[in-house]
Amino acid sequence: MSMMRSLADELKAARKAAGFTQESLAKDCGCSRSSIAAYEGGTTPTADAMKNILKALPDEQADRLRILPEVKRIVSAPNVEPNSGLLADGVSEDMIQKLMSMRRTTEVDIAGKWNAMWLTTRDGAENRNREVIDIRRRWNGSWQLKNEAISDDNPDGGYLWIARLELFDNKHLLGHYCATERTVLAKGVLHLELQTDGREIIGVWDGINFDTTWASGMVALCSQVPNARDPEVALNAFIGSRPKMPY
Repeated sequence: MSMMRSLADELKAARKAAGFTQESLAKDCGCSRSSIAAYEGGTTPTADAMKNILKALPDEQADRLRILPEVKRIVSAPNVEPNSGLLADGVSEDMIQKLMSMRRTTEVDIAGKWNAMWLTTRDGAENRNREVIDIRRRWNGSWQLKNEAISDDNPDGGYLWIARLELFDNKHLLGHYCATERTVLAKGVLHLELQTDGREIIGVWDGINFDTTWASGMVALCSQVPNARDPEVALNAFIGSRPKMPY
């Protein structure tokens, strides 16, 4: 007995039969490649997204999708994004997500392993933590950063953490981080900048650390590629070049 194929499987088959890549279909639909990847991974498209996909596909492939019960249900449903709601000023949370997506750029691929050097404090004294960071693209086009282990340079004040960031203008990475262990309160925000060679990221962090709830510091990340600089060298260069207030 054959198993019924999911919408994700049917969508992927229709795209390939039409000769589209995820990127080319996304372009014709007015969405990101990561959105198409998410739909093919099992995420349910909104009504508008499904209608745009059907319009972009040739009639033969579109008709095969239209007869699916799930597609009929999607296109007839109100076009409401998950977790929608109104913020305090009455602006739709969905609208903010759409505005963020419009500003987001996904041309640069920063996925991979990066060596990092963090400038922080421990017991009121400067402390430099060396870590290995794994960077991955999330299903919605944003980026996930995660350290592989607690830094040997700060075993008492270090912790496992995860970060979510948006890449704007192929240069600015903005987002937040938090400890993955519930017993660790550390969390904060990140403002990072991708350098022109695409192999280094420098920036600042602000949040809670071992010493205080008002901690801040700097960081440098260097991609694990041949002839890359050591992150401490990149950090020292950043410290020396960063302008001091007042500007």
